[in-house]
Formats: sequence, C-alpha cells, structure tokens
Amino acid sequence: MITIRINGIDYNVRLVGIDSANLVVGGTTRCGAIFYQTGDIYILETLPPPLMRQSIMHELTHAYICAYGFMRYNKFTDEQLCDFMAAYSGAIVYDAEAILKHYGIEQPKESV
Repeated sequence: MITIRINGIDYNVRLVGIDSANLVVGGTTRCGAIFYQTGDIYILETLPPPLMRQSIMHELTHAYICAYGFMRYNKFTDEQLCDFMAAYSGAIVYDAEAILKHYGIEQPKESV
C-alpha cells in the first residue's frame, strides 16, 4: 500500500486481484474504485502498464475533485474543467508516477 496526501486528506492506494469485492461498483467489476469515506483507492493489479497508469490517474482525479471541493459541481463547464486541469493535472501525474514506482511498474517509453 502507498498513501498519497491530497489537500490534507490521505488516500491509501492498493493493487488488488480481480476477485476483490472492492472493485465491484454498482454490480460491475471495475479496473479501479475509490471509497471517499475510508480514503481507499483500489486498482486491478493485472492491468497492462499503460492501462494501469490510466486507471490510477482516473481514480486520483476523483480524489483531487473531492479533496479540493469540486464535487459541489453537478457538471463541470468547459472553463471549470480547464481551471481544474490547469491547477491539478501536474500533481495528478506526479502522484500517479509515485504509485507506479512504488509498485515497481515500468512504463513503456513513448516514441516521438
């Protein structure tokens, strides 16, 4: 497990197997899931590295939206979404890379 602190809120990130009940949301098994009440994020451990990174970033984005009070919006306008991304996308990428490094997951080098 690795703990990521976002605006003073700790989120525990765990890789889990396909049989984990923590990946079942609304009756459907997901690649990742976040539980705001407990501060837990679960990611399917068998995902290929590019999809693992995407899933981690997806769940971290949920965490950032919650931690910085953006859940008050029922929908984001274009401007709100752009403001959110401008403010937090770098931190989301940084945290995702820290999680991948913690678990020893190598990312393929992208071709230019």
